[in-house]
Amino acid sequence: MKIGFDGKRYVNNPTGLGEYSRNIVNALVDFESQNEYYLFANNNPISTKSGLKIVNYPKSFFFRTYGLGKLIKKNSIDIYHGLSNEIPLDIKTGTKTVCTIHDVIFKHFPSYYSMVDRQIYNLKTKYALNKADKIIATSHTTKLDLEQLFAVKESKIEVVYQPIHPLFYDQLQLQHYKLNETKPYLLYLSTFNSRKNHLRLIESFAKIHKQVDYSLILAGSLGETFVLCKKRISDLGLSNKIQIKTDVQMDAKMQLLVNASGFIYPSLYEGFGIPLLEAAACNLPIMASNIAVFKELGENSISYFNPYEINEIADALLDFQIEKRNSRNEILLSKVNRQKIATQLNSTYSSIL
Repeated sequence: MKIGFDGKRYVNNPTGLGEYSRNIVNALVDFESQNEYYLFANNNPISTKSGLKIVNYPKSFFFRTYGLGKLIKKNSIDIYHGLSNEIPLDIKTGTKTVCTIHDVIFKHFPSYYSMVDRQIYNLKTKYALNKADKIIATSHTTKLDLEQLFAVKESKIEVVYQPIHPLFYDQLQLQHYKLNETKPYLLYLSTFNSRKNHLRLIESFAKIHKQVDYSLILAGSLGETFVLCKKRISDLGLSNKIQIKTDVQMDAKMQLLVNASGFIYPSLYEGFGIPLLEAAACNLPIMASNIAVFKELGENSISYFNPYEINEIADALLDFQIEKRNSRNEILLSKVNRQKIATQLNSTYSSIL
């Protein structure tokens, strides 16, 4: 099969949808090498997997939406996979299409988006759900959302979890990031925005920080709550107990995870949860929101709390202090086996030809 991929995020996004694109495409190249793989991108990637062909397209704002179809046809692509919630409007007859829908946050938290953005996301999602031959949902939680909010037939949606970076599957590689001495800290790795719930976590930690022997590190990309978080930490007199780290590149992220005492994830909503899996790969005990997708992924291997209740988060932080610091992360890791995911995707592609 000749399979083409939307390469915008693969090339341009260091986190989130970029990680998803790279990890999915690279796993397919590694484990399903009988196919030909094409990455359609508007920028030359710094590096790509050997065996992945790059097809550049013009740096036009609209070309990915309308114009790419002709280029896909020119390269005789059998299946085009839109990796981030959309497929081209001008896809040509004869090319089968697959689209990954990660989440519908704009439906659950409309106030986070402008009216124009909500309309665009809604239109792109509806078009992909109607026109694609198969929809990939990154969790059963997202699949249920699509069925309930967009009336998509269950048979059209395939749930395929997403792998994490290959480094996390190699315990010897992980040990290279281990430091000889570190003071205990709890880690939250996430972009600073309202949905990620940093402010409630800060308030919760303020209630119990004198009773625990660890600090808190908040690491991630800048967002609209970053300044508020810094100010709240300062106002509470916690600058010596809560650190903020931004612009965290891969090596720094690995070091933070490998040397952490535990991981906390108080997000209000997610379509998946890559940091959850990365923490599991580093054998960290995990505390997380009791939202549907985290319970789906973690089952009984995670300590859960209500992310809207500051006192409940504070109690979870105290419980972590006294619990045995080991973990039961096999449940989480079994769901993101790279070869299994590549095989599942390849079977999905084959089923629509």
